[in-house]
Amino acid sequence: MDKDLFSFLEKENYPSKVKLRDALTYYTSSIHYLKAVINGTHRHDLKGQQVQEITQEQKDFAHDKIEKILQSIKTKKQHKNKSFS
Repeated sequence: MDKDLFSFLEKENYPSKVKLRDALTYYTSSIHYLKAVINGTHRHDLKGQQVQEITQEQKDFAHDKIEKILQSIKTKKQHKNKSFS
């Protein structure tokens, strides 16, 4: 998808490729996006057209990533609570 977006970067005042990749990484690492992958059936292009079926392997990856995020949050909360005790 980033390749599709790079064509927009040739204009003035648009973000750099690095900033675009950072934004895509941030977006695709969000729990909302990962849940959409798990519950979805297809990926869509920038025009909203279905372009690729989401595989079970991709759904499993998204599920595992959510579990890691939630475990990290839980660990941080436990550490914070121990600090205040």
